[in-house]
Amino acid sequence: MVMPQLLPEKQLTALLTQAEATHSDALAIMHNGELVNVWRFGKDKMLIETMSVTKSIVSLAVGRLMTLGQLETIDLPICQMYPEWQQGRKADITLRHLMGHTSGLQNVPNARTEIYPAPDVVQLALCAELEHDPGARFAYNNKAVNLIAGIIEKVSGSKLDVFTADEVFAPLGITDYTWMRDAAGNPHVMAGLELYPEDLANLGQLVINQGRWQDTQIIRPEWFEESLQPSFAPVPSSGLLWWRLHDVTWSVTARHVEAMAASGVSASKLYDAVGEYHAWFEYANAMETVLGSSWRDTVYRLTKDVKHVDEDDRGLIGYYAEGWLGQYLYIFPKQSLVVVRLICEDSVQDKENINFPAFERLVLELARAISDTIAS
Repeated sequence: MVMPQLLPEKQLTALLTQAEATHSDALAIMHNGELVNVWRFGKDKMLIETMSVTKSIVSLAVGRLMTLGQLETIDLPICQMYPEWQQGRKADITLRHLMGHTSGLQNVPNARTEIYPAPDVVQLALCAELEHDPGARFAYNNKAVNLIAGIIEKVSGSKLDVFTADEVFAPLGITDYTWMRDAAGNPHVMAGLELYPEDLANLGQLVINQGRWQDTQIIRPEWFEESLQPSFAPVPSSGLLWWRLHDVTWSVTARHVEAMAASGVSASKLYDAVGEYHAWFEYANAMETVLGSSWRDTVYRLTKDVKHVDEDDRGLIGYYAEGWLGQYLYIFPKQSLVVVRLICEDSVQDKENINFPAFERLVLELARAISDTIAS
């Protein structure tokens, strides 16, 4: 295997090896604004469903609306476009809440249970009950974000997929894509966009360029300053349909386990989480294994005096979008690095045990190695 020049060979080899071993269909890397390579691992070039990475592309579409002046603020109450929300607590829900997963709307985590069978995903979101006050809690919500498709159509006069294709894709030369729609004709926001990996990498480069592509400012720079900031203070990793990536090590020790046990959190399995984690998913997966899917709620209920983990945070290193099965778009502005990994559903052998942490860790190691090269 011939290694591209200027990228750290050891870290790149490890990343390629892991990608191929986990049945990836494509890996694309851009560095300094140039496409380094697209590895298809012996497979044909094909469009691949980006799953929840779709959400982040929708964030770019919202940014384009802002740039065109068709949308003045994302703090616009949704009830101004959907009068049925003018009564009660739903009147307080804004587009920012939808994008930051803080709307408070009821949601079923498994999209196949409720969303995919729905004939109209916009109406499904509009009819959802409130589980908590808007802005009070972070709760990842596929149902709520689908309402953004209706908002973009009302504001722009075009369907979400058509608007995005005309206003964001076309200037980048992206012409080949598919986007899932429901029976009512609404494009899904939560997922459903199929792209080539190199085109997804170009969208990542657009973020690095602060919305500029060649000589055209497609999205104003201010949008990235807003959308890439934490959307909810207690969850600093969440932006507006983006994730923020810090260079962090999470350490769980016996001291943490004992402190949680003293506060009423069962310690019977917590010792299995003791260790050092170099990627968020590694830590999150360990905690979910021992405390269950609601582990965040469990640790949030602890008093502020109970420390359940030590965090060595060396600062923000980049941004990313991720989706089910292990779809990734990583963006590292300082390193001028974009990494895309895509995989088809029928390529995944064991959908219940996808190794997210290993890939994130290896991408981080590549970015760190580039930083070291720049520093030297």
